[in-house]
Amino acid sequence: MSEKAGTVKVNFNFSVVGLNGKPIFFGENGSREEVNAGKMLANILSSMSKGDVFKLMEWSRKAYHGEDIELNKGEKEALENHIKDSENLTVLSKEQLLNVLKSSK
Repeated sequence: MSEKAGTVKVNFNFSVVGLNGKPIFFGENGSREEVNAGKMLANILSSMSKGDVFKLMEWSRKAYHGEDIELNKGEKEALENHIKDSENLTVLSKEQLLNVLKSSK
């Protein structure tokens, strides 16, 4: 999965699913759209007030646009901690995001 030694590529371009295993939707005024994990993560990371500003924004842009994010070991741990520590993410979404990181080797 890694291109460079010691790095992994992760991608959060998937729909968040509910306890029933079906995609979660949101929308206003009759529109209906699946909740995209990458866009959700991007919004969380870009609204943080602490951390490596440039790295967080790089990850936010890539996650928002469905692109791979290349992480070294330290960055992977930092992203994992940002997800775990976020008070704006539910346990349901945290598990799905953390599973992406867990499955990357």
